[in-house]
Amino acid sequence: MIDALEAIRGRRSIRRFRDEPIPDDVLEQVIDAACWAPYGTERDERAFIVLAGQEKARLTDFLRERLAEVLPTLSDGPSRQILRWASSLMPMIEDAAVLVVALTEIEHEGAELSIASAACAIQNLMIAAHALGLASCYVTGALYLADEICHLLEAPYHTLVGLVPLGYAEDGERTRKQFPAVSWRGFARREADDLPGARQVDISEMARARPGAGERTDGDRPPGGRSRDPQCARPGGVRGHIGTARAGS
Repeated sequence: MIDALEAIRGRRSIRRFRDEPIPDDVLEQVIDAACWAPYGTERDERAFIVLAGQEKARLTDFLRERLAEVLPTLSDGPSRQILRWASSLMPMIEDAAVLVVALTEIEHEGAELSIASAACAIQNLMIAAHALGLASCYVTGALYLADEICHLLEAPYHTLVGLVPLGYAEDGERTRKQFPAVSWRGFARREADDLPGARQVDISEMARARPGAGERTDGDRPPGGRSRDPQCARPGGVRGHIGTARAGS
């Protein structure tokens, strides 16, 4: 097994998987690594649902169906672009041997803290997967359907943080193209750099464009169990969490 720093630097987002099952002992090590990630809340509010076989197919079929229903109703804009990109990622999710659904409870400490903690666990999961010879990808476009996914998976009082397909990579090694900005300040031998200017993004416009925006948010569900708003608020629920399907490198 490779060491921690080598695993961190070598991990990449992979979107094509071989048709090959993951041994149970390997998968258990990956999930265990996620469970050991740090959390910044009083209690660990994170949860994982690990899907394979027919259970994974049930979720992927649902995602295909809902994306096909929602996309034609959207005007051109950020939401349509992101969901169109999410739709293009469906073959990746379907081909993966396993799909990990990362969730967090909605508790009194607030979703911001628990979502950040869940992201730590996802990173642990992906680094451990790479160290054990697996490939993965962090997919967040499904956040537009977060409430419906939680309902389908019978995970009340939880919110979706992301999906992580796992499997053995089919394509070759990918090149990392983007890195975060780093500003060193207060170091005698380093010159302080300013952070680059932020791109102007109208978050309120993106929120209005979200499927179901402006509909009822009291948590009531129509016959058949689907929420009227893919991001509707369950008791203590979260609104306004904008996701991007453009999984990083």
